[in-house]
Amino acid sequence: MPEKITFGIKNVHYASVTTDSDGSPTFGAVKTFKGASEMSLPPVGDAVKVYADDAVYYKGHVNQGYEGDLNVYSVPEDFKTNHLGEYKDTNGVMIEKSNAQPDDFALLGEFQADDSPKRFALYNCTAGRSDFTGKTKENSIEPNSFSIPITVSPIESDEIVKASIKKSDNPTVYNAWFNSVYYNPGHVAVYKATITITDGTDPIAGAVVVAGEKISKTDSNGEAAFLLSDDTYDVLVSASGFTAKTSSITVSGAAATLSVTMAV
Repeated sequence: MPEKITFGIKNVHYASVTTDSDGSPTFGAVKTFKGASEMSLPPVGDAVKVYADDAVYYKGHVNQGYEGDLNVYSVPEDFKTNHLGEYKDTNGVMIEKSNAQPDDFALLGEFQADDSPKRFALYNCTAGRSDFTGKTKENSIEPNSFSIPITVSPIESDEIVKASIKKSDNPTVYNAWFNSVYYNPGHVAVYKATITITDGTDPIAGAVVVAGEKISKTDSNGEAAFLLSDDTYDVLVSASGFTAKTSSITVSGAAATLSVTMAV
């Protein structure tokens, strides 16, 4: 039997992904996916052997990603519209069309390892249509989960499929995992960059913050966190009711901070 990756899963998140002309990805803001209960993704791809002269002339491994199911109790409406191809009409009715072309996404989450919690990112995911099931109410009430087929493919530009981090290996990266999608094909050192957004007095929650090519949203403390390598990054901040503002942040071998004050 092939080895399966089965997560006792929690803290599921997702982010949109778009691909540039050279195949490199750009990830959107990370969003919470509440209601996920289990994920089982068998690997796709077999070992390849080429025989010549009555012996194995070449052998290699083909990694085509993973394919399986995400079991959930509910699906966020944003995920339905952006990644399952549904839409809401003017009367508030969700509609599914046969010719819909859902957007790809990154899937993030956490599971318990033997020695330390582990968080993961699956970078290039596609969701199929979920089960459409129901069951009559009986004496005992047990909610029914349903399955969303998930296909995980390698990123075209660098063949990266997934990433994971144990809390014990790097607490800084682990703690910032759900702030923005960790994507580091150059394998360079990264540091936490915290950008705080206020109106001069109070923090602004839900502001969209772009640092370089990474996107995040501020939390209730008005903070957006990124994992960035050494460089200077342009920062763009937008928030409802405020004028968009630009700034910059420099990371140089250590954690960095930036405060931005928004005006109406």
